[in-house]
This record gives sequence, structure tokens and C-alpha cells, in this order.
Amino acid sequence: CVDCAGVLNGTASVDNCGTCVGGTTGQIACTQDCAGDWGGIQLPGTACDDNNSSTINDTWTTSCTCSGTIVTCTTNAGADQSTCGATITLQAQDNGIGTWTSPSSLTFNDPHAANAIVTSDTPGSFELTWTVNTGNCIASDVVTITFNPMPEANAGVDQTVCGQVVAVEASLAGGTGTWSLPFDLTPYGALSSPTLEVHSSGYGRHALYWTVTLGPCTSVDTVLINFVDPDLGLMVDAGPDQELDVVNTTQLQGSATPGSNTNWWLLSGGGSILMPSDTTSTVEALPLGDSYFVLTTSLGQCASESDTVRIHVNDLFIPEGFSPNADGVNDRWEITGMAAFPGSGLHVFNRWGQLVYEHDSYGNDWDGRARNGHDLPDATYFYVLNLTGGRTYNGHVILKR
Repeated sequence: CVDCAGVLNGTASVDNCGTCVGGTTGQIACTQDCAGDWGGIQLPGTACDDNNSSTINDTWTTSCTCSGTIVTCTTNAGADQSTCGATITLQAQDNGIGTWTSPSSLTFNDPHAANAIVTSDTPGSFELTWTVNTGNCIASDVVTITFNPMPEANAGVDQTVCGQVVAVEASLAGGTGTWSLPFDLTPYGALSSPTLEVHSSGYGRHALYWTVTLGPCTSVDTVLINFVDPDLGLMVDAGPDQELDVVNTTQLQGSATPGSNTNWWLLSGGGSILMPSDTTSTVEALPLGDSYFVLTTSLGQCASESDTVRIHVNDLFIPEGFSPNADGVNDRWEITGMAAFPGSGLHVFNRWGQLVYEHDSYGNDWDGRARNGHDLPDATYFYVLNLTGGRTYNGHVILKR
């Protein structure tokens, strides 16, 4: 009998890999690798994958076990924090791809940012988890964030008083409050009381501060007090006199001592004051001619003061002539009140009825020239002025240089 090497009665044979081994061949039969494959390459000491994301450098051992080096992976969600209000900036370690998880009442501007800004709908303490994937392992850490409620501080309304005594009235919904006063103001009562009587050694404006503390949080509000000297009286100014062309509505421009009581009233003429207590009220329905309005101010024991303003409403005035001789005086045919009628048409004719000038929106710019740009001769001309709103004026105008 001949073996696979051709030797009579030889001992060579074909192994599981199909190779002639043994006998006179000098070849050794193949073996199974760590994966069970005959003649395979997954041998002890070669790389493998143990399917564990927490290990690295996975290698086949001599017993054909795939084993790697365990990686110890950590992260830091930052120190516990406490804040007054509804937002805070987190301070986690940025050492991989991270994600914040938290109760649903919290929102993040970026849930993947280590320094994300988190906002809470309600006060309280919350645990937030920072989870990081470093590529080799996943690590998590927890931080506690406390949102403390902000106290509400309301020092009350600003006041102007005639004299040197005032009563301030703050509000206190929770926590404890205290007043802070300038050195020249003296309190009569407990500074911790929302209601306090204050005496001033002089006159002028002063700021008083109401501070409310609730736990670790503090809020401050300011109230302004103006002490008016009764001997000097109040300030009132009805504003400058006004000259209006045709229009029958304007805004008053009065002023008075801040905090005093003010009131407009009609002295003569006509007009409807929309908000009599407002120093800058609008006035409507003004008649032609003069109307006088009085602004009065009063405050406690201080003597009341008044001032008067005149508002004159001009009717449309159409001059009967002009002299366009380039001397800078009366060079254009200027109709008083045209600004109140934008889009008004003007047509000018000579004495033979020929159209010599026209404008679809006259703005007081006719300088005595014809439509062709040439100077018109001195003469009497006739116009038709069609105002917006349906009014029409006819008449003559003398052009004389």
C-alpha cells in the first residue's frame, strides 16, 4: 500500500486541511484555531473582539479565550449648585459625547453641552445626570441643582408731596423686608414694616430702597419721593403758543411738577381736550382764530399754579399777488395752509383763457414762470384751486416784478 507521499507501506496521511503530512513529508498536521477553523489564523496572541465596549486590546489567550484590558472610565457632572431664579449654567466635565437627562420640568438650551443652561418651571431641588460616551466606555455622574424662589420686592408708587412728610407703602408677599433711607430722611416706625412714615430735613427728590429676603435670595425695588417746598410753590408751564394752518387738531406741550395733579380747561375759543389730566393731551375740533387753554397744577397744601397757552388756527389764505423778481421776498405764490391739503391741483390761465401753469399737487412753488419754463409777463392771471376734500377756489392773482 502506498501512502499520500508515494511511499510503499508509508505512514503519511492527509490532514483536515487537505495536506499530506507525517511519514517522510516532514509536515505536521494542521490544528483548529481559537474560532474552531482548521488551519485558521485566530491563534493565541492575535487580536479578537470580546464584544465588551469597556475593554481595549482584546487578544486570544492560550486557552482560546478572547479577553481585553478593562478601561476604567469616569466623568464629572460638576459641583452641586443653588441659584436664585429660574436659570443656571451647568459645569460638567467635557470628556466625550455627553447628554443631560433630568425631570421633564427642566429644559436645556443644549442637552449635549457640558456647560448647558438649564431652566426650571418651578422652584425645588433636582437631580441631573451627565452621561458621557468616550468611545471605549460610558460613564455617568449626578449633580443636584436647587432653584430657589426669587422674592418679590415692590416699594410702591413714586410720590410727590408738598412738605417734608410722606407715608410710603411697600408690599410683602413672602420673606422679610427692610427699608434703606438716605441720611437726610428719618423713619418713624420699624424699617422692617412695609408701611413707614418718613420725614425729610429738606426738599428735593430722594430714592428709598425696599429689600426683601427669602432664604438665600434677595430682591430690591426703589421708590422715588419728591418733597416740594410749599413756599416755592409748584412748577407749571402750558407750553409754547401754537400757530396752525387750517388743521383743527394739535397736541398740547405742557409740563408740571412731577407727581402733582394737573388739569387742562378751555378759557376761551373752542376745542375738545381728550385727556384733561395729561399735560400733553391732544386737542380736537379747534375753530378758526384764537383759543386759550389753561393748565392748572395742585398738590396738597401747596398753592395751585396755572399757565395759559394760545392756539391760533389760520384759515386758508390766498394772496392776490406776488413779485417773482428774485429779491428773496414774495418770489413765489405762497398760499397759507396748503400743507394741510396735499395733492391739491392748481391751474392758472391768462386773460385769454390759455392755460399757462398747472400742478397736480401744488406746494407753493409757482415762481411766475410758464409751463415751458419762460417768465410770464406782468399781468393779472386767473386760477382754479381744487383742494383735496372737494373744496374749490376761483380767483385772480397779480404777477408784478
